[in-house]
Amino acid sequence: MPRQNVELKAKTDDWQHAIGCATSVATESLGEIHQIDTYFHAVRGRLKLREISDGACELIWYNRANGYSPRISNFLLTPITDSESIIESLSSALGVRVVVEKFRQIFLYHNVRIHIDRVVNLGNFVEFEAVVGGEIDNNKAKEQVLWLQNEFAILDRDLLSTSYGDMLATRGGGGA
Repeated sequence: MPRQNVELKAKTDDWQHAIGCATSVATESLGEIHQIDTYFHAVRGRLKLREISDGACELIWYNRANGYSPRISNFLLTPITDSESIIESLSSALGVRVVVEKFRQIFLYHNVRIHIDRVVNLGNFVEFEAVVGGEIDNNKAKEQVLWLQNEFAILDRDLLSTSYGDMLATRGGGGA
């Protein structure tokens, strides 16, 4: 059964400001990781294999409408132990759409993951992902994301409507 979160993504020209804001509101800091996301062509939603610098790997399917406001994302996560075989199989069956490489600082604000991202060939971004479940419904998650947008002083003109993969694919770039 898919899980849900509410997401909002924005570009930032001030990396230090974003880190400072995240540090000031965070209930926990999870440090920095390096991720490589290989996006495959999918019939519905988006499908990517995420390889993480700590050796973890997961297949992520998600379906989310594009838009500038906080939006609901339905997702499934599958832990993977053999990323090379999965990449080879999915590349053969579906084809690689784009590869996204990023360096991500991760903070938590209760149930909200705050990502401060440096995306290779794309720039710097702030992303909020409020996990829905338990006492947190979609409306509460949207409120949390909007509160964080205000705390970070993110202007509407800086909001992004698509994924990093979509942005790189339309630019003709391949990331890593």
